[in-house]
Amino acid sequence: MVSTTRRTASELEETTDDLDAATEAVGGTVDSLREIREAVEETARGVDEVARATDDHAASTEEVVATVDEAVGELTELEERLSELSGIAPDQFREAERIEGTVDGLLTER
Repeated sequence: MVSTTRRTASELEETTDDLDAATEAVGGTVDSLREIREAVEETARGVDEVARATDDHAASTEEVVATVDEAVGELTELEERLSELSGIAPDQFREAERIEGTVDGLLTER
């Protein structure tokens, strides 16, 4: 009976040692899982920041496109006005020559 008790005590001691080792292993696993969770959370924050930056960039690009579209519209309008002026200028030049001729005629009649 003493021998059986000693063997049982020895086996209990081994079991306790095994449980202690298992407890340490589980603790290490829990620590590793915490680190993984923190890394995933940090990655998620980084993805959110990139998404916000991308949204900001897209908004800026839209503003630039709108500004360029507006400038193109204004340049088109300016081109049309310049074309009109180009058509009017020869007529005005001829009219100025006619008036100059009339003034010269009046001056020579004096």
